[in-house]
Amino acid sequence: MRAWRFIASLCAFAVLSFHARSFSRERFHYKSDDSIQQENGVKRDTDAAFSLLKRDRNTDALAAFENVLETDSTFFRAHYGKGLALRKLQRPTEAISALKASLRHAPNYAIAYFALGNVYSDLEKYHEAIAVYNQALQQDPKLANAYYHRGLVHQKLRQPKEAISSFRAAIAIDPNLETAHHALGLALAEKGELQEAVECFQRAARIKASEGNCYRLAETYNKLNKPQQALEAAELGLKKNPAFAPAAFEAGVALKTLGRTAEAITKFQIAATDSNWKQRAEDQIEELNRASAKR
Repeated sequence: MRAWRFIASLCAFAVLSFHARSFSRERFHYKSDDSIQQENGVKRDTDAAFSLLKRDRNTDALAAFENVLETDSTFFRAHYGKGLALRKLQRPTEAISALKASLRHAPNYAIAYFALGNVYSDLEKYHEAIAVYNQALQQDPKLANAYYHRGLVHQKLRQPKEAISSFRAAIAIDPNLETAHHALGLALAEKGELQEAVECFQRAARIKASEGNCYRLAETYNKLNKPQQALEAAELGLKKNPAFAPAAFEAGVALKTLGRTAEAITKFQIAATDSNWKQRAEDQIEELNRASAKR
């Protein structure tokens, strides 16, 4: 009899335990669903804020990110977006604070380190910028733009070897990063490595045939005393922008070398319409006119 009572007690305990666990799971799932709904809302609102940022509605984006953070003050992407918006609004001290908040909540968030480096670079705090670019690359060694921007900072610090190394690393990761090819070309040209600089500008122009890439290619060809190639590159740039003074000037230099004086003067006259190029272009025109008068 006692045995049966013992077995009945065990069964009753098992039933009660089962219902208790079931009740606990139901409560857990209820809270989890509520939490998931809030999390989805936070992500949705953050994506909407980033959309505003892409359209340069920076003040609206900032307000949207701040609204998200009122709901979830720990959401790292909202802090990151807030930092980007503040940078665009030229509020660097607040941007740094927001980006650091993002990293407190997500210490491995590589693009937040990258964005922080950009703000330090804006403020000309170049050593701090390099340090956080390095942190970004520790978290994501494939972040090509971090190498590229680190290279720009090394250039500003007059560290050409480090700049070139960074640009090469960026290109190795992303061969279509046009800005890195252009920057590498400038760094090599400054070192006097003109032939390799030409190759860099050629690659940059193939990716994006901008007037800037064409101008630099023309300039480097002129330095190599290859006026025909320089003229072709400069003319390509002028097709993109007929009033682009740097390309007009290099076209003038090439035409002058080729002995096509009248055409050279026309190009220098175009360059002279830009105040930044006016004096150099007018000096070239005066030199050509003096040479013509002696004939």
